[in-house]
Amino acid sequence: MNKKNDQRIILFVKLSKDKLLDSNLIKKYKRHIKKNTTSNHVPKLIIQAPDIPRTKSGKLSEMSVKKAINNQKVTNIQSLENPLSIEFFQSLEL
Repeated sequence: MNKKNDQRIILFVKLSKDKLLDSNLIKKYKRHIKKNTTSNHVPKLIIQAPDIPRTKSGKLSEMSVKKAINNQKVTNIQSLENPLSIEFFQSLEL
């Protein structure tokens, strides 16, 4: 399959400072999602992120993450409350 056409669900989670994402927690997230939605909604990957980009009004900036992980220019960086959070997503090789 061509990665450019790959449509997969990736869940990024920000955990408390003393918590780490391990296989048990990943299984728990996947079970919970499958139980409360459908198997089509279960993420292919679950990745712990140090921070999740948010706009200055506090909304999650999913489009910024999508562009960053697809090596596209993030054009709304000035509207982010935490613009440095994008660096983590840009460094991922998915």
